[in-house]
Amino acid sequence: MFFSDNYIVSTKLTYDVFRLKSDFEKIRKSIDRWAWFFNGKRVILYSLHTTEETVGPFNFSSKRPADIKNYIQTNLCIGIFKEILDELPIHNVQIVIHPPYFEIPRHRDTVKNHAYRIHIPITTNDGVRFSSKKDNLSLQVGRAYLLDTYYPHWTINGNTDRIHIIGNVAPENLHFFKDYIQ
Repeated sequence: MFFSDNYIVSTKLTYDVFRLKSDFEKIRKSIDRWAWFFNGKRVILYSLHTTEETVGPFNFSSKRPADIKNYIQTNLCIGIFKEILDELPIHNVQIVIHPPYFEIPRHRDTVKNHAYRIHIPITTNDGVRFSSKKDNLSLQVGRAYLLDTYYPHWTINGNTDRIHIIGNVAPENLHFFKDYIQ
């Protein structure tokens, strides 16, 4: 498909950085967030799009994404976030804050029927490395990236928070992105 040797691909999809940051600040103090502790660091998650069955962060269902019909936009899905969800065929969408120097070790997501994700950085820093196979990328704020998470990948954060919108893409929806791959 689009990935060949690279499991992270940049798309032509870009979003207004000022609006991303401004709308994020509107929801940042919301009580509708979850803390997840990983390797002793606190990661914050805001759910924008989830299922009624399991409202919460990263609710991985054993069902195929196409079989889940009751995805809903949460009350945090405002402004540009709502526009992104209305435009893109993505589901189970979160805003994730990784703290300074946070690392996600090399892993692969073993989700039934493959796993693809969209990442849209809201903030990043020069020390962030997003890696998979041969790629070692510094992701640009406001640009959408498509990641095949079936293959090993890992991240290393720099000296400030890294804030991303992360959404799942069902395999049957990958065709949507074909005209947007750079």
